[in-house]
Amino acid sequence: MRSLLLSTVLLAGVTAEGAHAQATAWELDPTFAEGGYTTNILRLYTYPEFSARRGRAIAKAPDGRTIVAADMVRRSDGYVMIGLAELDAAGNQTAWGDPHDGHDTYTLYDPVNALSRIATIKDLAISSDGQRIHVLTEADLVGGKRGFDLYTFDRTGQYLRSSAAWFERNGYASRDVPERLRISPTGKLLAIGTVDTGGGRTAIGAARFNADGSPDITFGSGGKAVIDYQGMYCNGRCITSARDVAFEPTLAWGLEPGFYVVGSIRNPGIVPTSNNWLVGRMRANGTPNTAFSSSGFVFMGFGGNGNEYRDADAQSIAVRGILGAALTMRHEVYVAGTQKTAWSRALRTLAFDQNGRSVPNWSGASAGGCTGTAVTCRFSRDYVVGRMTVHGGFVTVTGQKQEATGLTGTTGPIFSLTAPVGAATSSQQVLTLYRRPSTTAAARGYGIIAEDGDRFLIAGDAWSGGSTSELYPAVLRVRPSSTPATAPEDANE
Repeated sequence: MRSLLLSTVLLAGVTAEGAHAQATAWELDPTFAEGGYTTNILRLYTYPEFSARRGRAIAKAPDGRTIVAADMVRRSDGYVMIGLAELDAAGNQTAWGDPHDGHDTYTLYDPVNALSRIATIKDLAISSDGQRIHVLTEADLVGGKRGFDLYTFDRTGQYLRSSAAWFERNGYASRDVPERLRISPTGKLLAIGTVDTGGGRTAIGAARFNADGSPDITFGSGGKAVIDYQGMYCNGRCITSARDVAFEPTLAWGLEPGFYVVGSIRNPGIVPTSNNWLVGRMRANGTPNTAFSSSGFVFMGFGGNGNEYRDADAQSIAVRGILGAALTMRHEVYVAGTQKTAWSRALRTLAFDQNGRSVPNWSGASAGGCTGTAVTCRFSRDYVVGRMTVHGGFVTVTGQKQEATGLTGTTGPIFSLTAPVGAATSSQQVLTLYRRPSTTAAARGYGIIAEDGDRFLIAGDAWSGGSTSELYPAVLRVRPSSTPATAPEDANE
């Protein structure tokens, strides 16, 4: 029984004590789709019908299928519909989903008779048995309000149900923005985001759902919990936002695990005001875990004067479980985000253990950042973090580089930053994954999933270019390269 439990834990992504990966380089996988990427997704709709198809999230089913969720923006009224497409192992869109408009290779769901209008898709998750597809959306409510909505489909893309988690204040819906959706080892779903608490203040909002997509009323108050950090730094005035969530690795089979959440915190009463990274460890019921710190939270700024280092935002998190002697478990909590320097937004990473202490032998991977003048920094890059994962002994961050042209910025390519855990910063690699031929064509990376341990898939979107340029979902697959890793491309910025 003990060996069976140990095997289950290791297969779930827990690493044995002392195991680290060696430095490597990465490249687009030429065996996937069109040389490592595809934008041939959800294209069967005619051009006049939709003005954009934004690839927002990606997930892999247990049977190997890859599901991509995309905002389908109707040209006539700007209405957003849910588009779902299925890719096979080679990156080709399959014949799957509901017939629509003479085609049967995707699902299109119009939620007009369900909960509310959709502002945008935020995340996607597939149940462990592959039978349910869950899509988290930001609800577009009356009067500019927002809310958490969850739509559930079966494995063929047929709509099953929808559930709302609106954090009402004084009997009315407020402006609440969901960000991430995760499935726990027990099969329940946890959505995390930012909720309006009144008086210009915000807090972290968490909503939990059962495996069938219905609200889990055993969590918080009616399935929702407001996590509001108001320590000595805040004096009751802090503005807090949540960007990502990850579950604790655990050996307690069948019990709901605790979770880590990241975002930013700002006290508008402090001049000059600035955002700081915020990392919190929560118990399964949504209350702070004081083993992480006295408040359950750690927040950090990056110092500096003038316009330097004044705006920091932790945007993604990945947790690795380390199995020690006597079946003990420790955590490595990797956090990625941005730090505003004088003229650009740099990418930074930090790592903590389960007690809020820095992880030994991790100096942090980083990219970008320019503290010179407007002239010397005119070609610097702003980084926007999409997702982060720990896979095959590597920490990988993906997102978008916004590259400047002169003193004006234009959106740039999808990037990845990869570094082995427990290694020096010099082992990292920043890789430009996808760039359209036109200098004004944008590409943005949103989702990332690990595949087969050492490969990973990324979902985003890209302009098609040409006289009738359209926005389409893009999916990329990256693999280890036989070419040795080189120094970070942003080292001299």
